[in-house]
Amino acid sequence: MKYRGRKEYTLKEAGENLESIMQQWSTNQECINYWKRMPRTRSDILIEALTNKTRQQAIEETEKQQEYLESKREYMKKFNPGYTIKGSFGIAY
Repeated sequence: MKYRGRKEYTLKEAGENLESIMQQWSTNQECINYWKRMPRTRSDILIEALTNKTRQQAIEETEKQQEYLESKREYMKKFNPGYTIKGSFGIAY
C-alpha cells in the first residue's frame, strides 16, 4: 500500500516524521532479518500463538509495512529534500 499524503508539512515537521519513519523502518527490518535467519524458539512459538500469526504471515505483513514506510519517506522528502537522518538507525538513500 502506498502512502497517500495530502497534508503540507513544514521543514521541521517533515524532519521529525523522517526520523520517526526511519526508526520504525529500521526496527521492522531487524525483525524481518531475525525471523528469516534464526530458528524458532519457545518464545517465538508463544508470540505466534498470542498474535495468531505464523512467522511467514508476520514477515509478509512487515514487508508490506516497509513498502508503505518507504513511500511515506519519499513523500516527506518532498518537504525537506536535504534532510539527513540524525539517529543511529539512519541508512543511506
